[in-house]
Amino acid sequence: MTSTPPTRPSPLVVGAVVAGLAVLSLLSVFAADAAGGDNLVLRDAGPLARLGSPIASMLADLAAALTLGGAVVAGWLLREDADRARALSVIGIAAAVTTLARGASLAFSYAVATGQPVGSERFGSDLSVFLATELGLWLVAALVIAATATTAAFTGTSRTTARVVAVAAGLVAFASAMTGHAAGDSSHEVATSTMLVHLLAVGIWLGGLGILQVLPTSSRDDVAVLRGYSHLALICWIALAVSGVWALAVRMNSIAEILTSAYVQLGVAKAVCC
Repeated sequence: MTSTPPTRPSPLVVGAVVAGLAVLSLLSVFAADAAGGDNLVLRDAGPLARLGSPIASMLADLAAALTLGGAVVAGWLLREDADRARALSVIGIAAAVTTLARGASLAFSYAVATGQPVGSERFGSDLSVFLATELGLWLVAALVIAATATTAAFTGTSRTTARVVAVAAGLVAFASAMTGHAAGDSSHEVATSTMLVHLLAVGIWLGGLGILQVLPTSSRDDVAVLRGYSHLALICWIALAVSGVWALAVRMNSIAEILTSAYVQLGVAKAVCC
């Protein structure tokens, strides 16, 4: 029996991925700048931290989504050992990227919070104080768990290994929900809960779809695999819609804000598009 050699992605696909990441990087920088608005900054952490922070967070979120969704597909849907091995190799790389991006995000967050440019003489002088804060603790937790997921992904190719990675990736999503803007919302529990549901649903949906693309055509088109993934995707779609509307509802002061608030209008537009 001859095995099918692994297929290499075409230059067109690679170029499209690189272009997509570039566009997302620009959008993340613009979004972070718009979110900052006219807020007073006592000390500027420099362009590296200002630009690097949103890009590192974006890369960490994308890689974490691929890790989570891929591990769920590998742990519960894939039936062939060879497919699971291939998937876990990609998942391991994605988890490693998550870990590196999380580490960069931690450094940039510290720089922005303390106003110390990366590489400056005083950079890191009060890092222990920052790490003792709630934000710092959750950032460290996400980094450590991501590193654990990376190690686990390269230790085997069994269903159990994939499921362990999926659980670890879910915990990374939990830590991310606790460090995002939702963590400082007045309705803390609702905000963090809906953010967690969002991260889990997006990760399983898009990450699972992404990992299916690296499988051989015969495996990707397997009826049982597609049926299982379709069920997961439907559940994720419902979870995204419900959690998004719920999060928007608790942030609205009145129904009239649909006509007066740009934030509410954007939320309604997202709900309609979903």
